[in-house]
Amino acid sequence: MQENELPDYLQLAVINRQSALLRFKGDHDQSDILIQNILARIPVQDIRSHYLYGRLLLSRAENAILRKEFDKATSYFRQWETKTEPPSDYELQVVRLKNTVMGRLSRYQGDFSHAEHCLKTCLELIPTETSRYHIMHYLADVYCELRLAGKAEELLLENIEDLRARGKHRSKAFKRLLLPFAEACLEQRKLKEARAALLEIGVIFDGTHDHDVSDQLDHVRLILGLVRIAYHESRWSEALESSQKALILTQKYKTFSDRNFYIGVIFLFHTVIYFELGQLSESQRAYAATKLYDQGP
Repeated sequence: MQENELPDYLQLAVINRQSALLRFKGDHDQSDILIQNILARIPVQDIRSHYLYGRLLLSRAENAILRKEFDKATSYFRQWETKTEPPSDYELQVVRLKNTVMGRLSRYQGDFSHAEHCLKTCLELIPTETSRYHIMHYLADVYCELRLAGKAEELLLENIEDLRARGKHRSKAFKRLLLPFAEACLEQRKLKEARAALLEIGVIFDGTHDHDVSDQLDHVRLILGLVRIAYHESRWSEALESSQKALILTQKYKTFSDRNFYIGVIFLFHTVIYFELGQLSESQRAYAATKLYDQGP
């Protein structure tokens, strides 16, 4: 059976999956094109189609977030609401996903309190283990932004140890929980624990290839975590070596645009590191370079 011979809701489901795969590979523009084309062709007429329409709008919202088009992402949220009371099981899936994506959007906009509310609400509703790990990753990061690193550590530690005990210490879920755990340790100046966690994640990255968008971002965050530890311990040559490695990764990975915030952060580190190494002209050049990049929310 050809794809366009499938029932409407199945065609929508296929495109939803394809759009997500394209986004994971870094091609959010092509992901959007697929969604636009299918929604222009297939009307939303039943509850299953309405559910998938919501999934596709959330996929578009995630694409917009990657482009930092936050107003556009918000507009996609507003285009979908539940149709039944109480909501159907299909609709509840979209509600949970909507809370997750809204939480991420609020975080990127600097509204950490609202991000915490959205993600905590979603965590209470999510029954599946894999999805809960996904949300914990974002919620722990938000706790760190709110200067609640101890709460982030508490949220993560039991789950990390559980995955380790089950032999899943090379899994994507383990890696994604261990990274914000390292951040929580860093925020509390538990540098030994933070370094151990980051080096363990590094071993996982060294053993894998074909990193998706989230992997690419996490890999650079990992290296920047090592830079921060070296910074706190005044090991400037090590900090420079790690920061240069992070910069190379941003040039290698498709996730990072020319004006990406993380590249500006690396140059900020270079400003301090070169100054501490007595290389004042390099420090000045690095500081000038920071002006070319996004400054964050």
